[in-house]
Amino acid sequence: MGRIASRLVRVIRPTPQEARAAVQAVAAWLAAHGVHQDDIGSVQIALAEAVNNVVEHGACSSRDHIRVTARIRCRRGVIIEICDSGRGLPNGETPQGHFVPPAGSAADLPEGGYGWHLIKELTARVQYRRRENCNTLVLEFATQTR
Repeated sequence: MGRIASRLVRVIRPTPQEARAAVQAVAAWLAAHGVHQDDIGSVQIALAEAVNNVVEHGACSSRDHIRVTARIRCRRGVIIEICDSGRGLPNGETPQGHFVPPAGSAADLPEGGYGWHLIKELTARVQYRRRENCNTLVLEFATQTR
């Protein structure tokens, strides 16, 4: 791993509005640090999926917080760390995120269920750990800077 060039930390409440604001803040910060727009789009999608999973499924109370930390590695790469005190992932690991092509028409597609597939497709590496009632999800992206 290369030396860390810079980092951004956002602490948010587990609400859709604050999740969206955190994703937007990370995207703006990455752009200001010269990360290529296509890579920023990938980070935004994966980060939005991950943080929204915490908000929707993590059972955080309104008093809890989610910490989103973004780091840029000097030798091409972005690391996003998401920490929360909600429920742990089943079996202590991320879902496989396999894409199963739906049978039938587009109208029959489920609304959800593709998030982990997107996260794993857009990242170079995903790590999860739970220690002392704290979940930490690390998303690593291979990115280019301008």
